This record gives sequence, structure tokens and C-alpha cells, in this order.
Amino acid sequence: SSNPEVADPTNAGVLKEYGFTDFEGATYTRDDGRKLKIKAARFQDASGAYGAFTFYKMPQMLNEKIGDQGSSLNERVLFYRGNILVDAVFQQLSAMSAAELRELAGDLPIPGGSTANLPGLPAYLPKQAYIKNTAKYIVGPLALEADGSPLPPNYVNFDKGAEVVLGGYDLSGAHATLMLISYPTPQIAISQLKQIDSAQQAHQLDSIVTAKRTGPILVLASGPISVGDRKSVV
Repeated sequence: SSNPEVADPTNAGVLKEYGFTDFEGATYTRDDGRKLKIKAARFQDASGAYGAFTFYKMPQMLNEKIGDQGSSLNERVLFYRGNILVDAVFQQLSAMSAAELRELAGDLPIPGGSTANLPGLPAYLPKQAYIKNTAKYIVGPLALEADGSPLPPNYVNFDKGAEVVLGGYDLSGAHATLMLISYPTPQIAISQLKQIDSAQQAHQLDSIVTAKRTGPILVLASGPISVGDRKSVV
């Protein structure tokens, strides 16, 4: 189907933001009756598949070496390869389950040219105190709101080509969120930072404790963060 509501009725709008193009699902049954359900969603480029992967990935998942990146929780395995995201649910895992999915990942077609490129923004998240599996790559307002962003979409302005990465951090026992917003030019970033600063002065964005700019990227932090901890992540 080319309808994102068939792939995920709850988050169809989010899939469209990531560039969803089509979807296919199937159920397989082994000779002993065990079943495997697979859903595969294709996106316009690898960045879209990666973004959708981060959207569905949960912090409690374990990292798996399947496809370009993979994660698992109990009988569910989530991975992406190129511009295709695969969600597999086993009725019962076996020693061969991961190997079978690696074989499937190897058979998936790889997009060519620039559509195979992944976003560079997630690499700017600091490694120190980072909470694993909390990074979210976002390109639209629906995913931003669904992922619990401390900054409302109207202050991000996706219409100006914004990309966002959220990451969770454990700082001195307190949970903090670091938000990176990348724009096509430093001038756009300067304009957006002025709006955020004005909103902070008017006490409209009390959740943001630190906001600064580095070139075309805005760096914002929220949460109960001490001055010393701010310097370690911002």
C-alpha cells in the first residue's frame, strides 16, 4: 500500500513527514506452526528510514547488528537498511532469528546517490552522560510533539528547512534533554534564536534553561540542570 495509515494508523502523519512512499506486510508460518509477522516501510531516502527508526526505537531496546542499525525487545526486532524500515515480530525467538533477519537485510535494495546519505546532525550529540537509545531525528512538527520536545514546533519553524535531534542525558542523577536544531544557513539560526530568547524573557518557554548558537545549529537544554552540568552538554 502507498497509504501510510495502512502501515501505522496512529502515526500516519509522522511517516509522511519522514518521506514515506509505500508499505508491505506479510505473515510467515513455519512447519511447526510458529509465526513471524513482518512489516516493511520504504521512504524517499535513508534519512527518512533512519528517522522513523529512531521514532519507533525505545530506550529499553537492545542494540542488534542487523541492517544499518537494529534494536530488539523480547520478540520484536526493528532495523533499517538503506531507505527501508523493517519491523519483525516473532511468535517465538530461536537461535537463528537474528541470522535470518540479517539475511533479509542483505537482500534489501540499496538506494543510490544522495538518497543513501544519512543525516550528520545526530553525530553532534555529546557522548558523555547520554542515555542510550534516546536520540530522535525529527524533520516535522508531528514527530516533534510526539517525542516530547521541550520546544514547541512554532519556535523550530520546519518550513525553513529545520532538522532536529533530541537526546536524553543523566546529569548528576537528574534527567535532562538536549535539543539540536540545524538550519540551512546561520542567518536563519540567528533569527530563530532571537524568537526563542524573546519567548524566554516573556516566560513563555520556562522549560528551556540554556539556548545558544553554533553556526547554523541551535543548542538548547532543558531539565533540572546545574551550571556545571550545562557546560558539559551545551
